[in-house]
Amino acid sequence: MSEIGNSNKQRMADNLRLKVATYNMHGLNQGSAFVEYLCEDHDVIFLQEHWLAPFDLSRLDSICSKMICFATSAVDSKISSVLLEG
Repeated sequence: MSEIGNSNKQRMADNLRLKVATYNMHGLNQGSAFVEYLCEDHDVIFLQEHWLAPFDLSRLDSICSKMICFATSAVDSKISSVLLEG
């Protein structure tokens, strides 16, 4: 195969790669700066422990404008209880 053919083949392979990251935020305030950094070079980012309530999940959308955010809250049942702990 010619040098040009190999170059095109490599470029196509690079375009087919999906860069995925996972990150334990330890809270939105502590981890948002690193999430911004991850957004620059990754296609998919899985975030854990953002500790946001259901009504605050939209704050994740403001971290990186080029990403689409799908989120759930693990603290939903705690917030709906009378007494909050932790």
